[in-house]
Amino acid sequence: GCGDLNASAEDLLKWNQALVKGKVISKKQFKQMIETEGSYGFGIYHKDNMIFHGGTTNVFNAYNCYYLDSGLSIIVLSNTSITQTNTAGIAGKIYKLYENLL
Repeated sequence: GCGDLNASAEDLLKWNQALVKGKVISKKQFKQMIETEGSYGFGIYHKDNMIFHGGTTNVFNAYNCYYLDSGLSIIVLSNTSITQTNTAGIAGKIYKLYENLL
């Protein structure tokens, strides 16, 4: 349920890597999970060659995204509400910095 998962950025990075490498579910199941772009299927969103999910409560918010083409994970965790810190917006700014390095 909402707010019942405790994980560090390192934990979420390991999760991302295991998920896309077929260690959590099969590669066939993963492909099925992301086959409809723009949808929320089987627990994650898929859009623009990226899978992502966020979470928020009154005391924290988080955003975890994985870029399928590059294998890049951007994970932003905050101990504030989304009204104070927009973790998805921060992740987007980090990705723009990453793009500028290429």
